[in-house]
Amino acid sequence: MTKVMVFGTFDGVHDGHRHLFNEAINRGDELYVVVARDEHVLELKGHLPNNMIAARMELVECESEVTEVIMGDEELGSYNVILEVEPSLIIFG
Repeated sequence: MTKVMVFGTFDGVHDGHRHLFNEAINRGDELYVVVARDEHVLELKGHLPNNMIAARMELVECESEVTEVIMGDEELGSYNVILEVEPSLIIFG
């Protein structure tokens, strides 16, 4: 079983995100999408996302390619989610 993981803000799922999901699932069996926490988006981008974390996760969950949606780690840059899921492949958009 090949687990693929992607990370992002996903503030409104658009065709670019869908392309990323399609490319990712074409390289594996399961797609795990990690959604950035609101406070991390603020810290990294200098503004809060238009949609808060629960709404962004819900939007991603509606995409057929996605196996599981996971909230990003509490500590920015810790990437414990990688240790928990143990993906075979991480894809960057």
